[in-house]
Amino acid sequence: MDYTTPLIQGDTVTMTIDLRPYNNTVSFARNDLDLGVAFAGLNMWKGDIYIMFGIHAVDHRMRIVNYEVLE
Repeated sequence: MDYTTPLIQGDTVTMTIDLRPYNNTVSFARNDLDLGVAFAGLNMWKGDIYIMFGIHAVDHRMRIVNYEVLE
């Protein structure tokens, strides 16, 4: 998949932040297509970590539909 393909109305982007000890990853999916791990080894970073997702385009909106804590 081309990661630069513009989002269109109805697209769903899923960001998974998995802080379980054996994972510590951030991964993405688009319309249920797994795009893979974007960041790994979060437990190795020093200090606080702030993870964000944003869209910067005219007339695009983002809505958080659901979130779940993986333990």
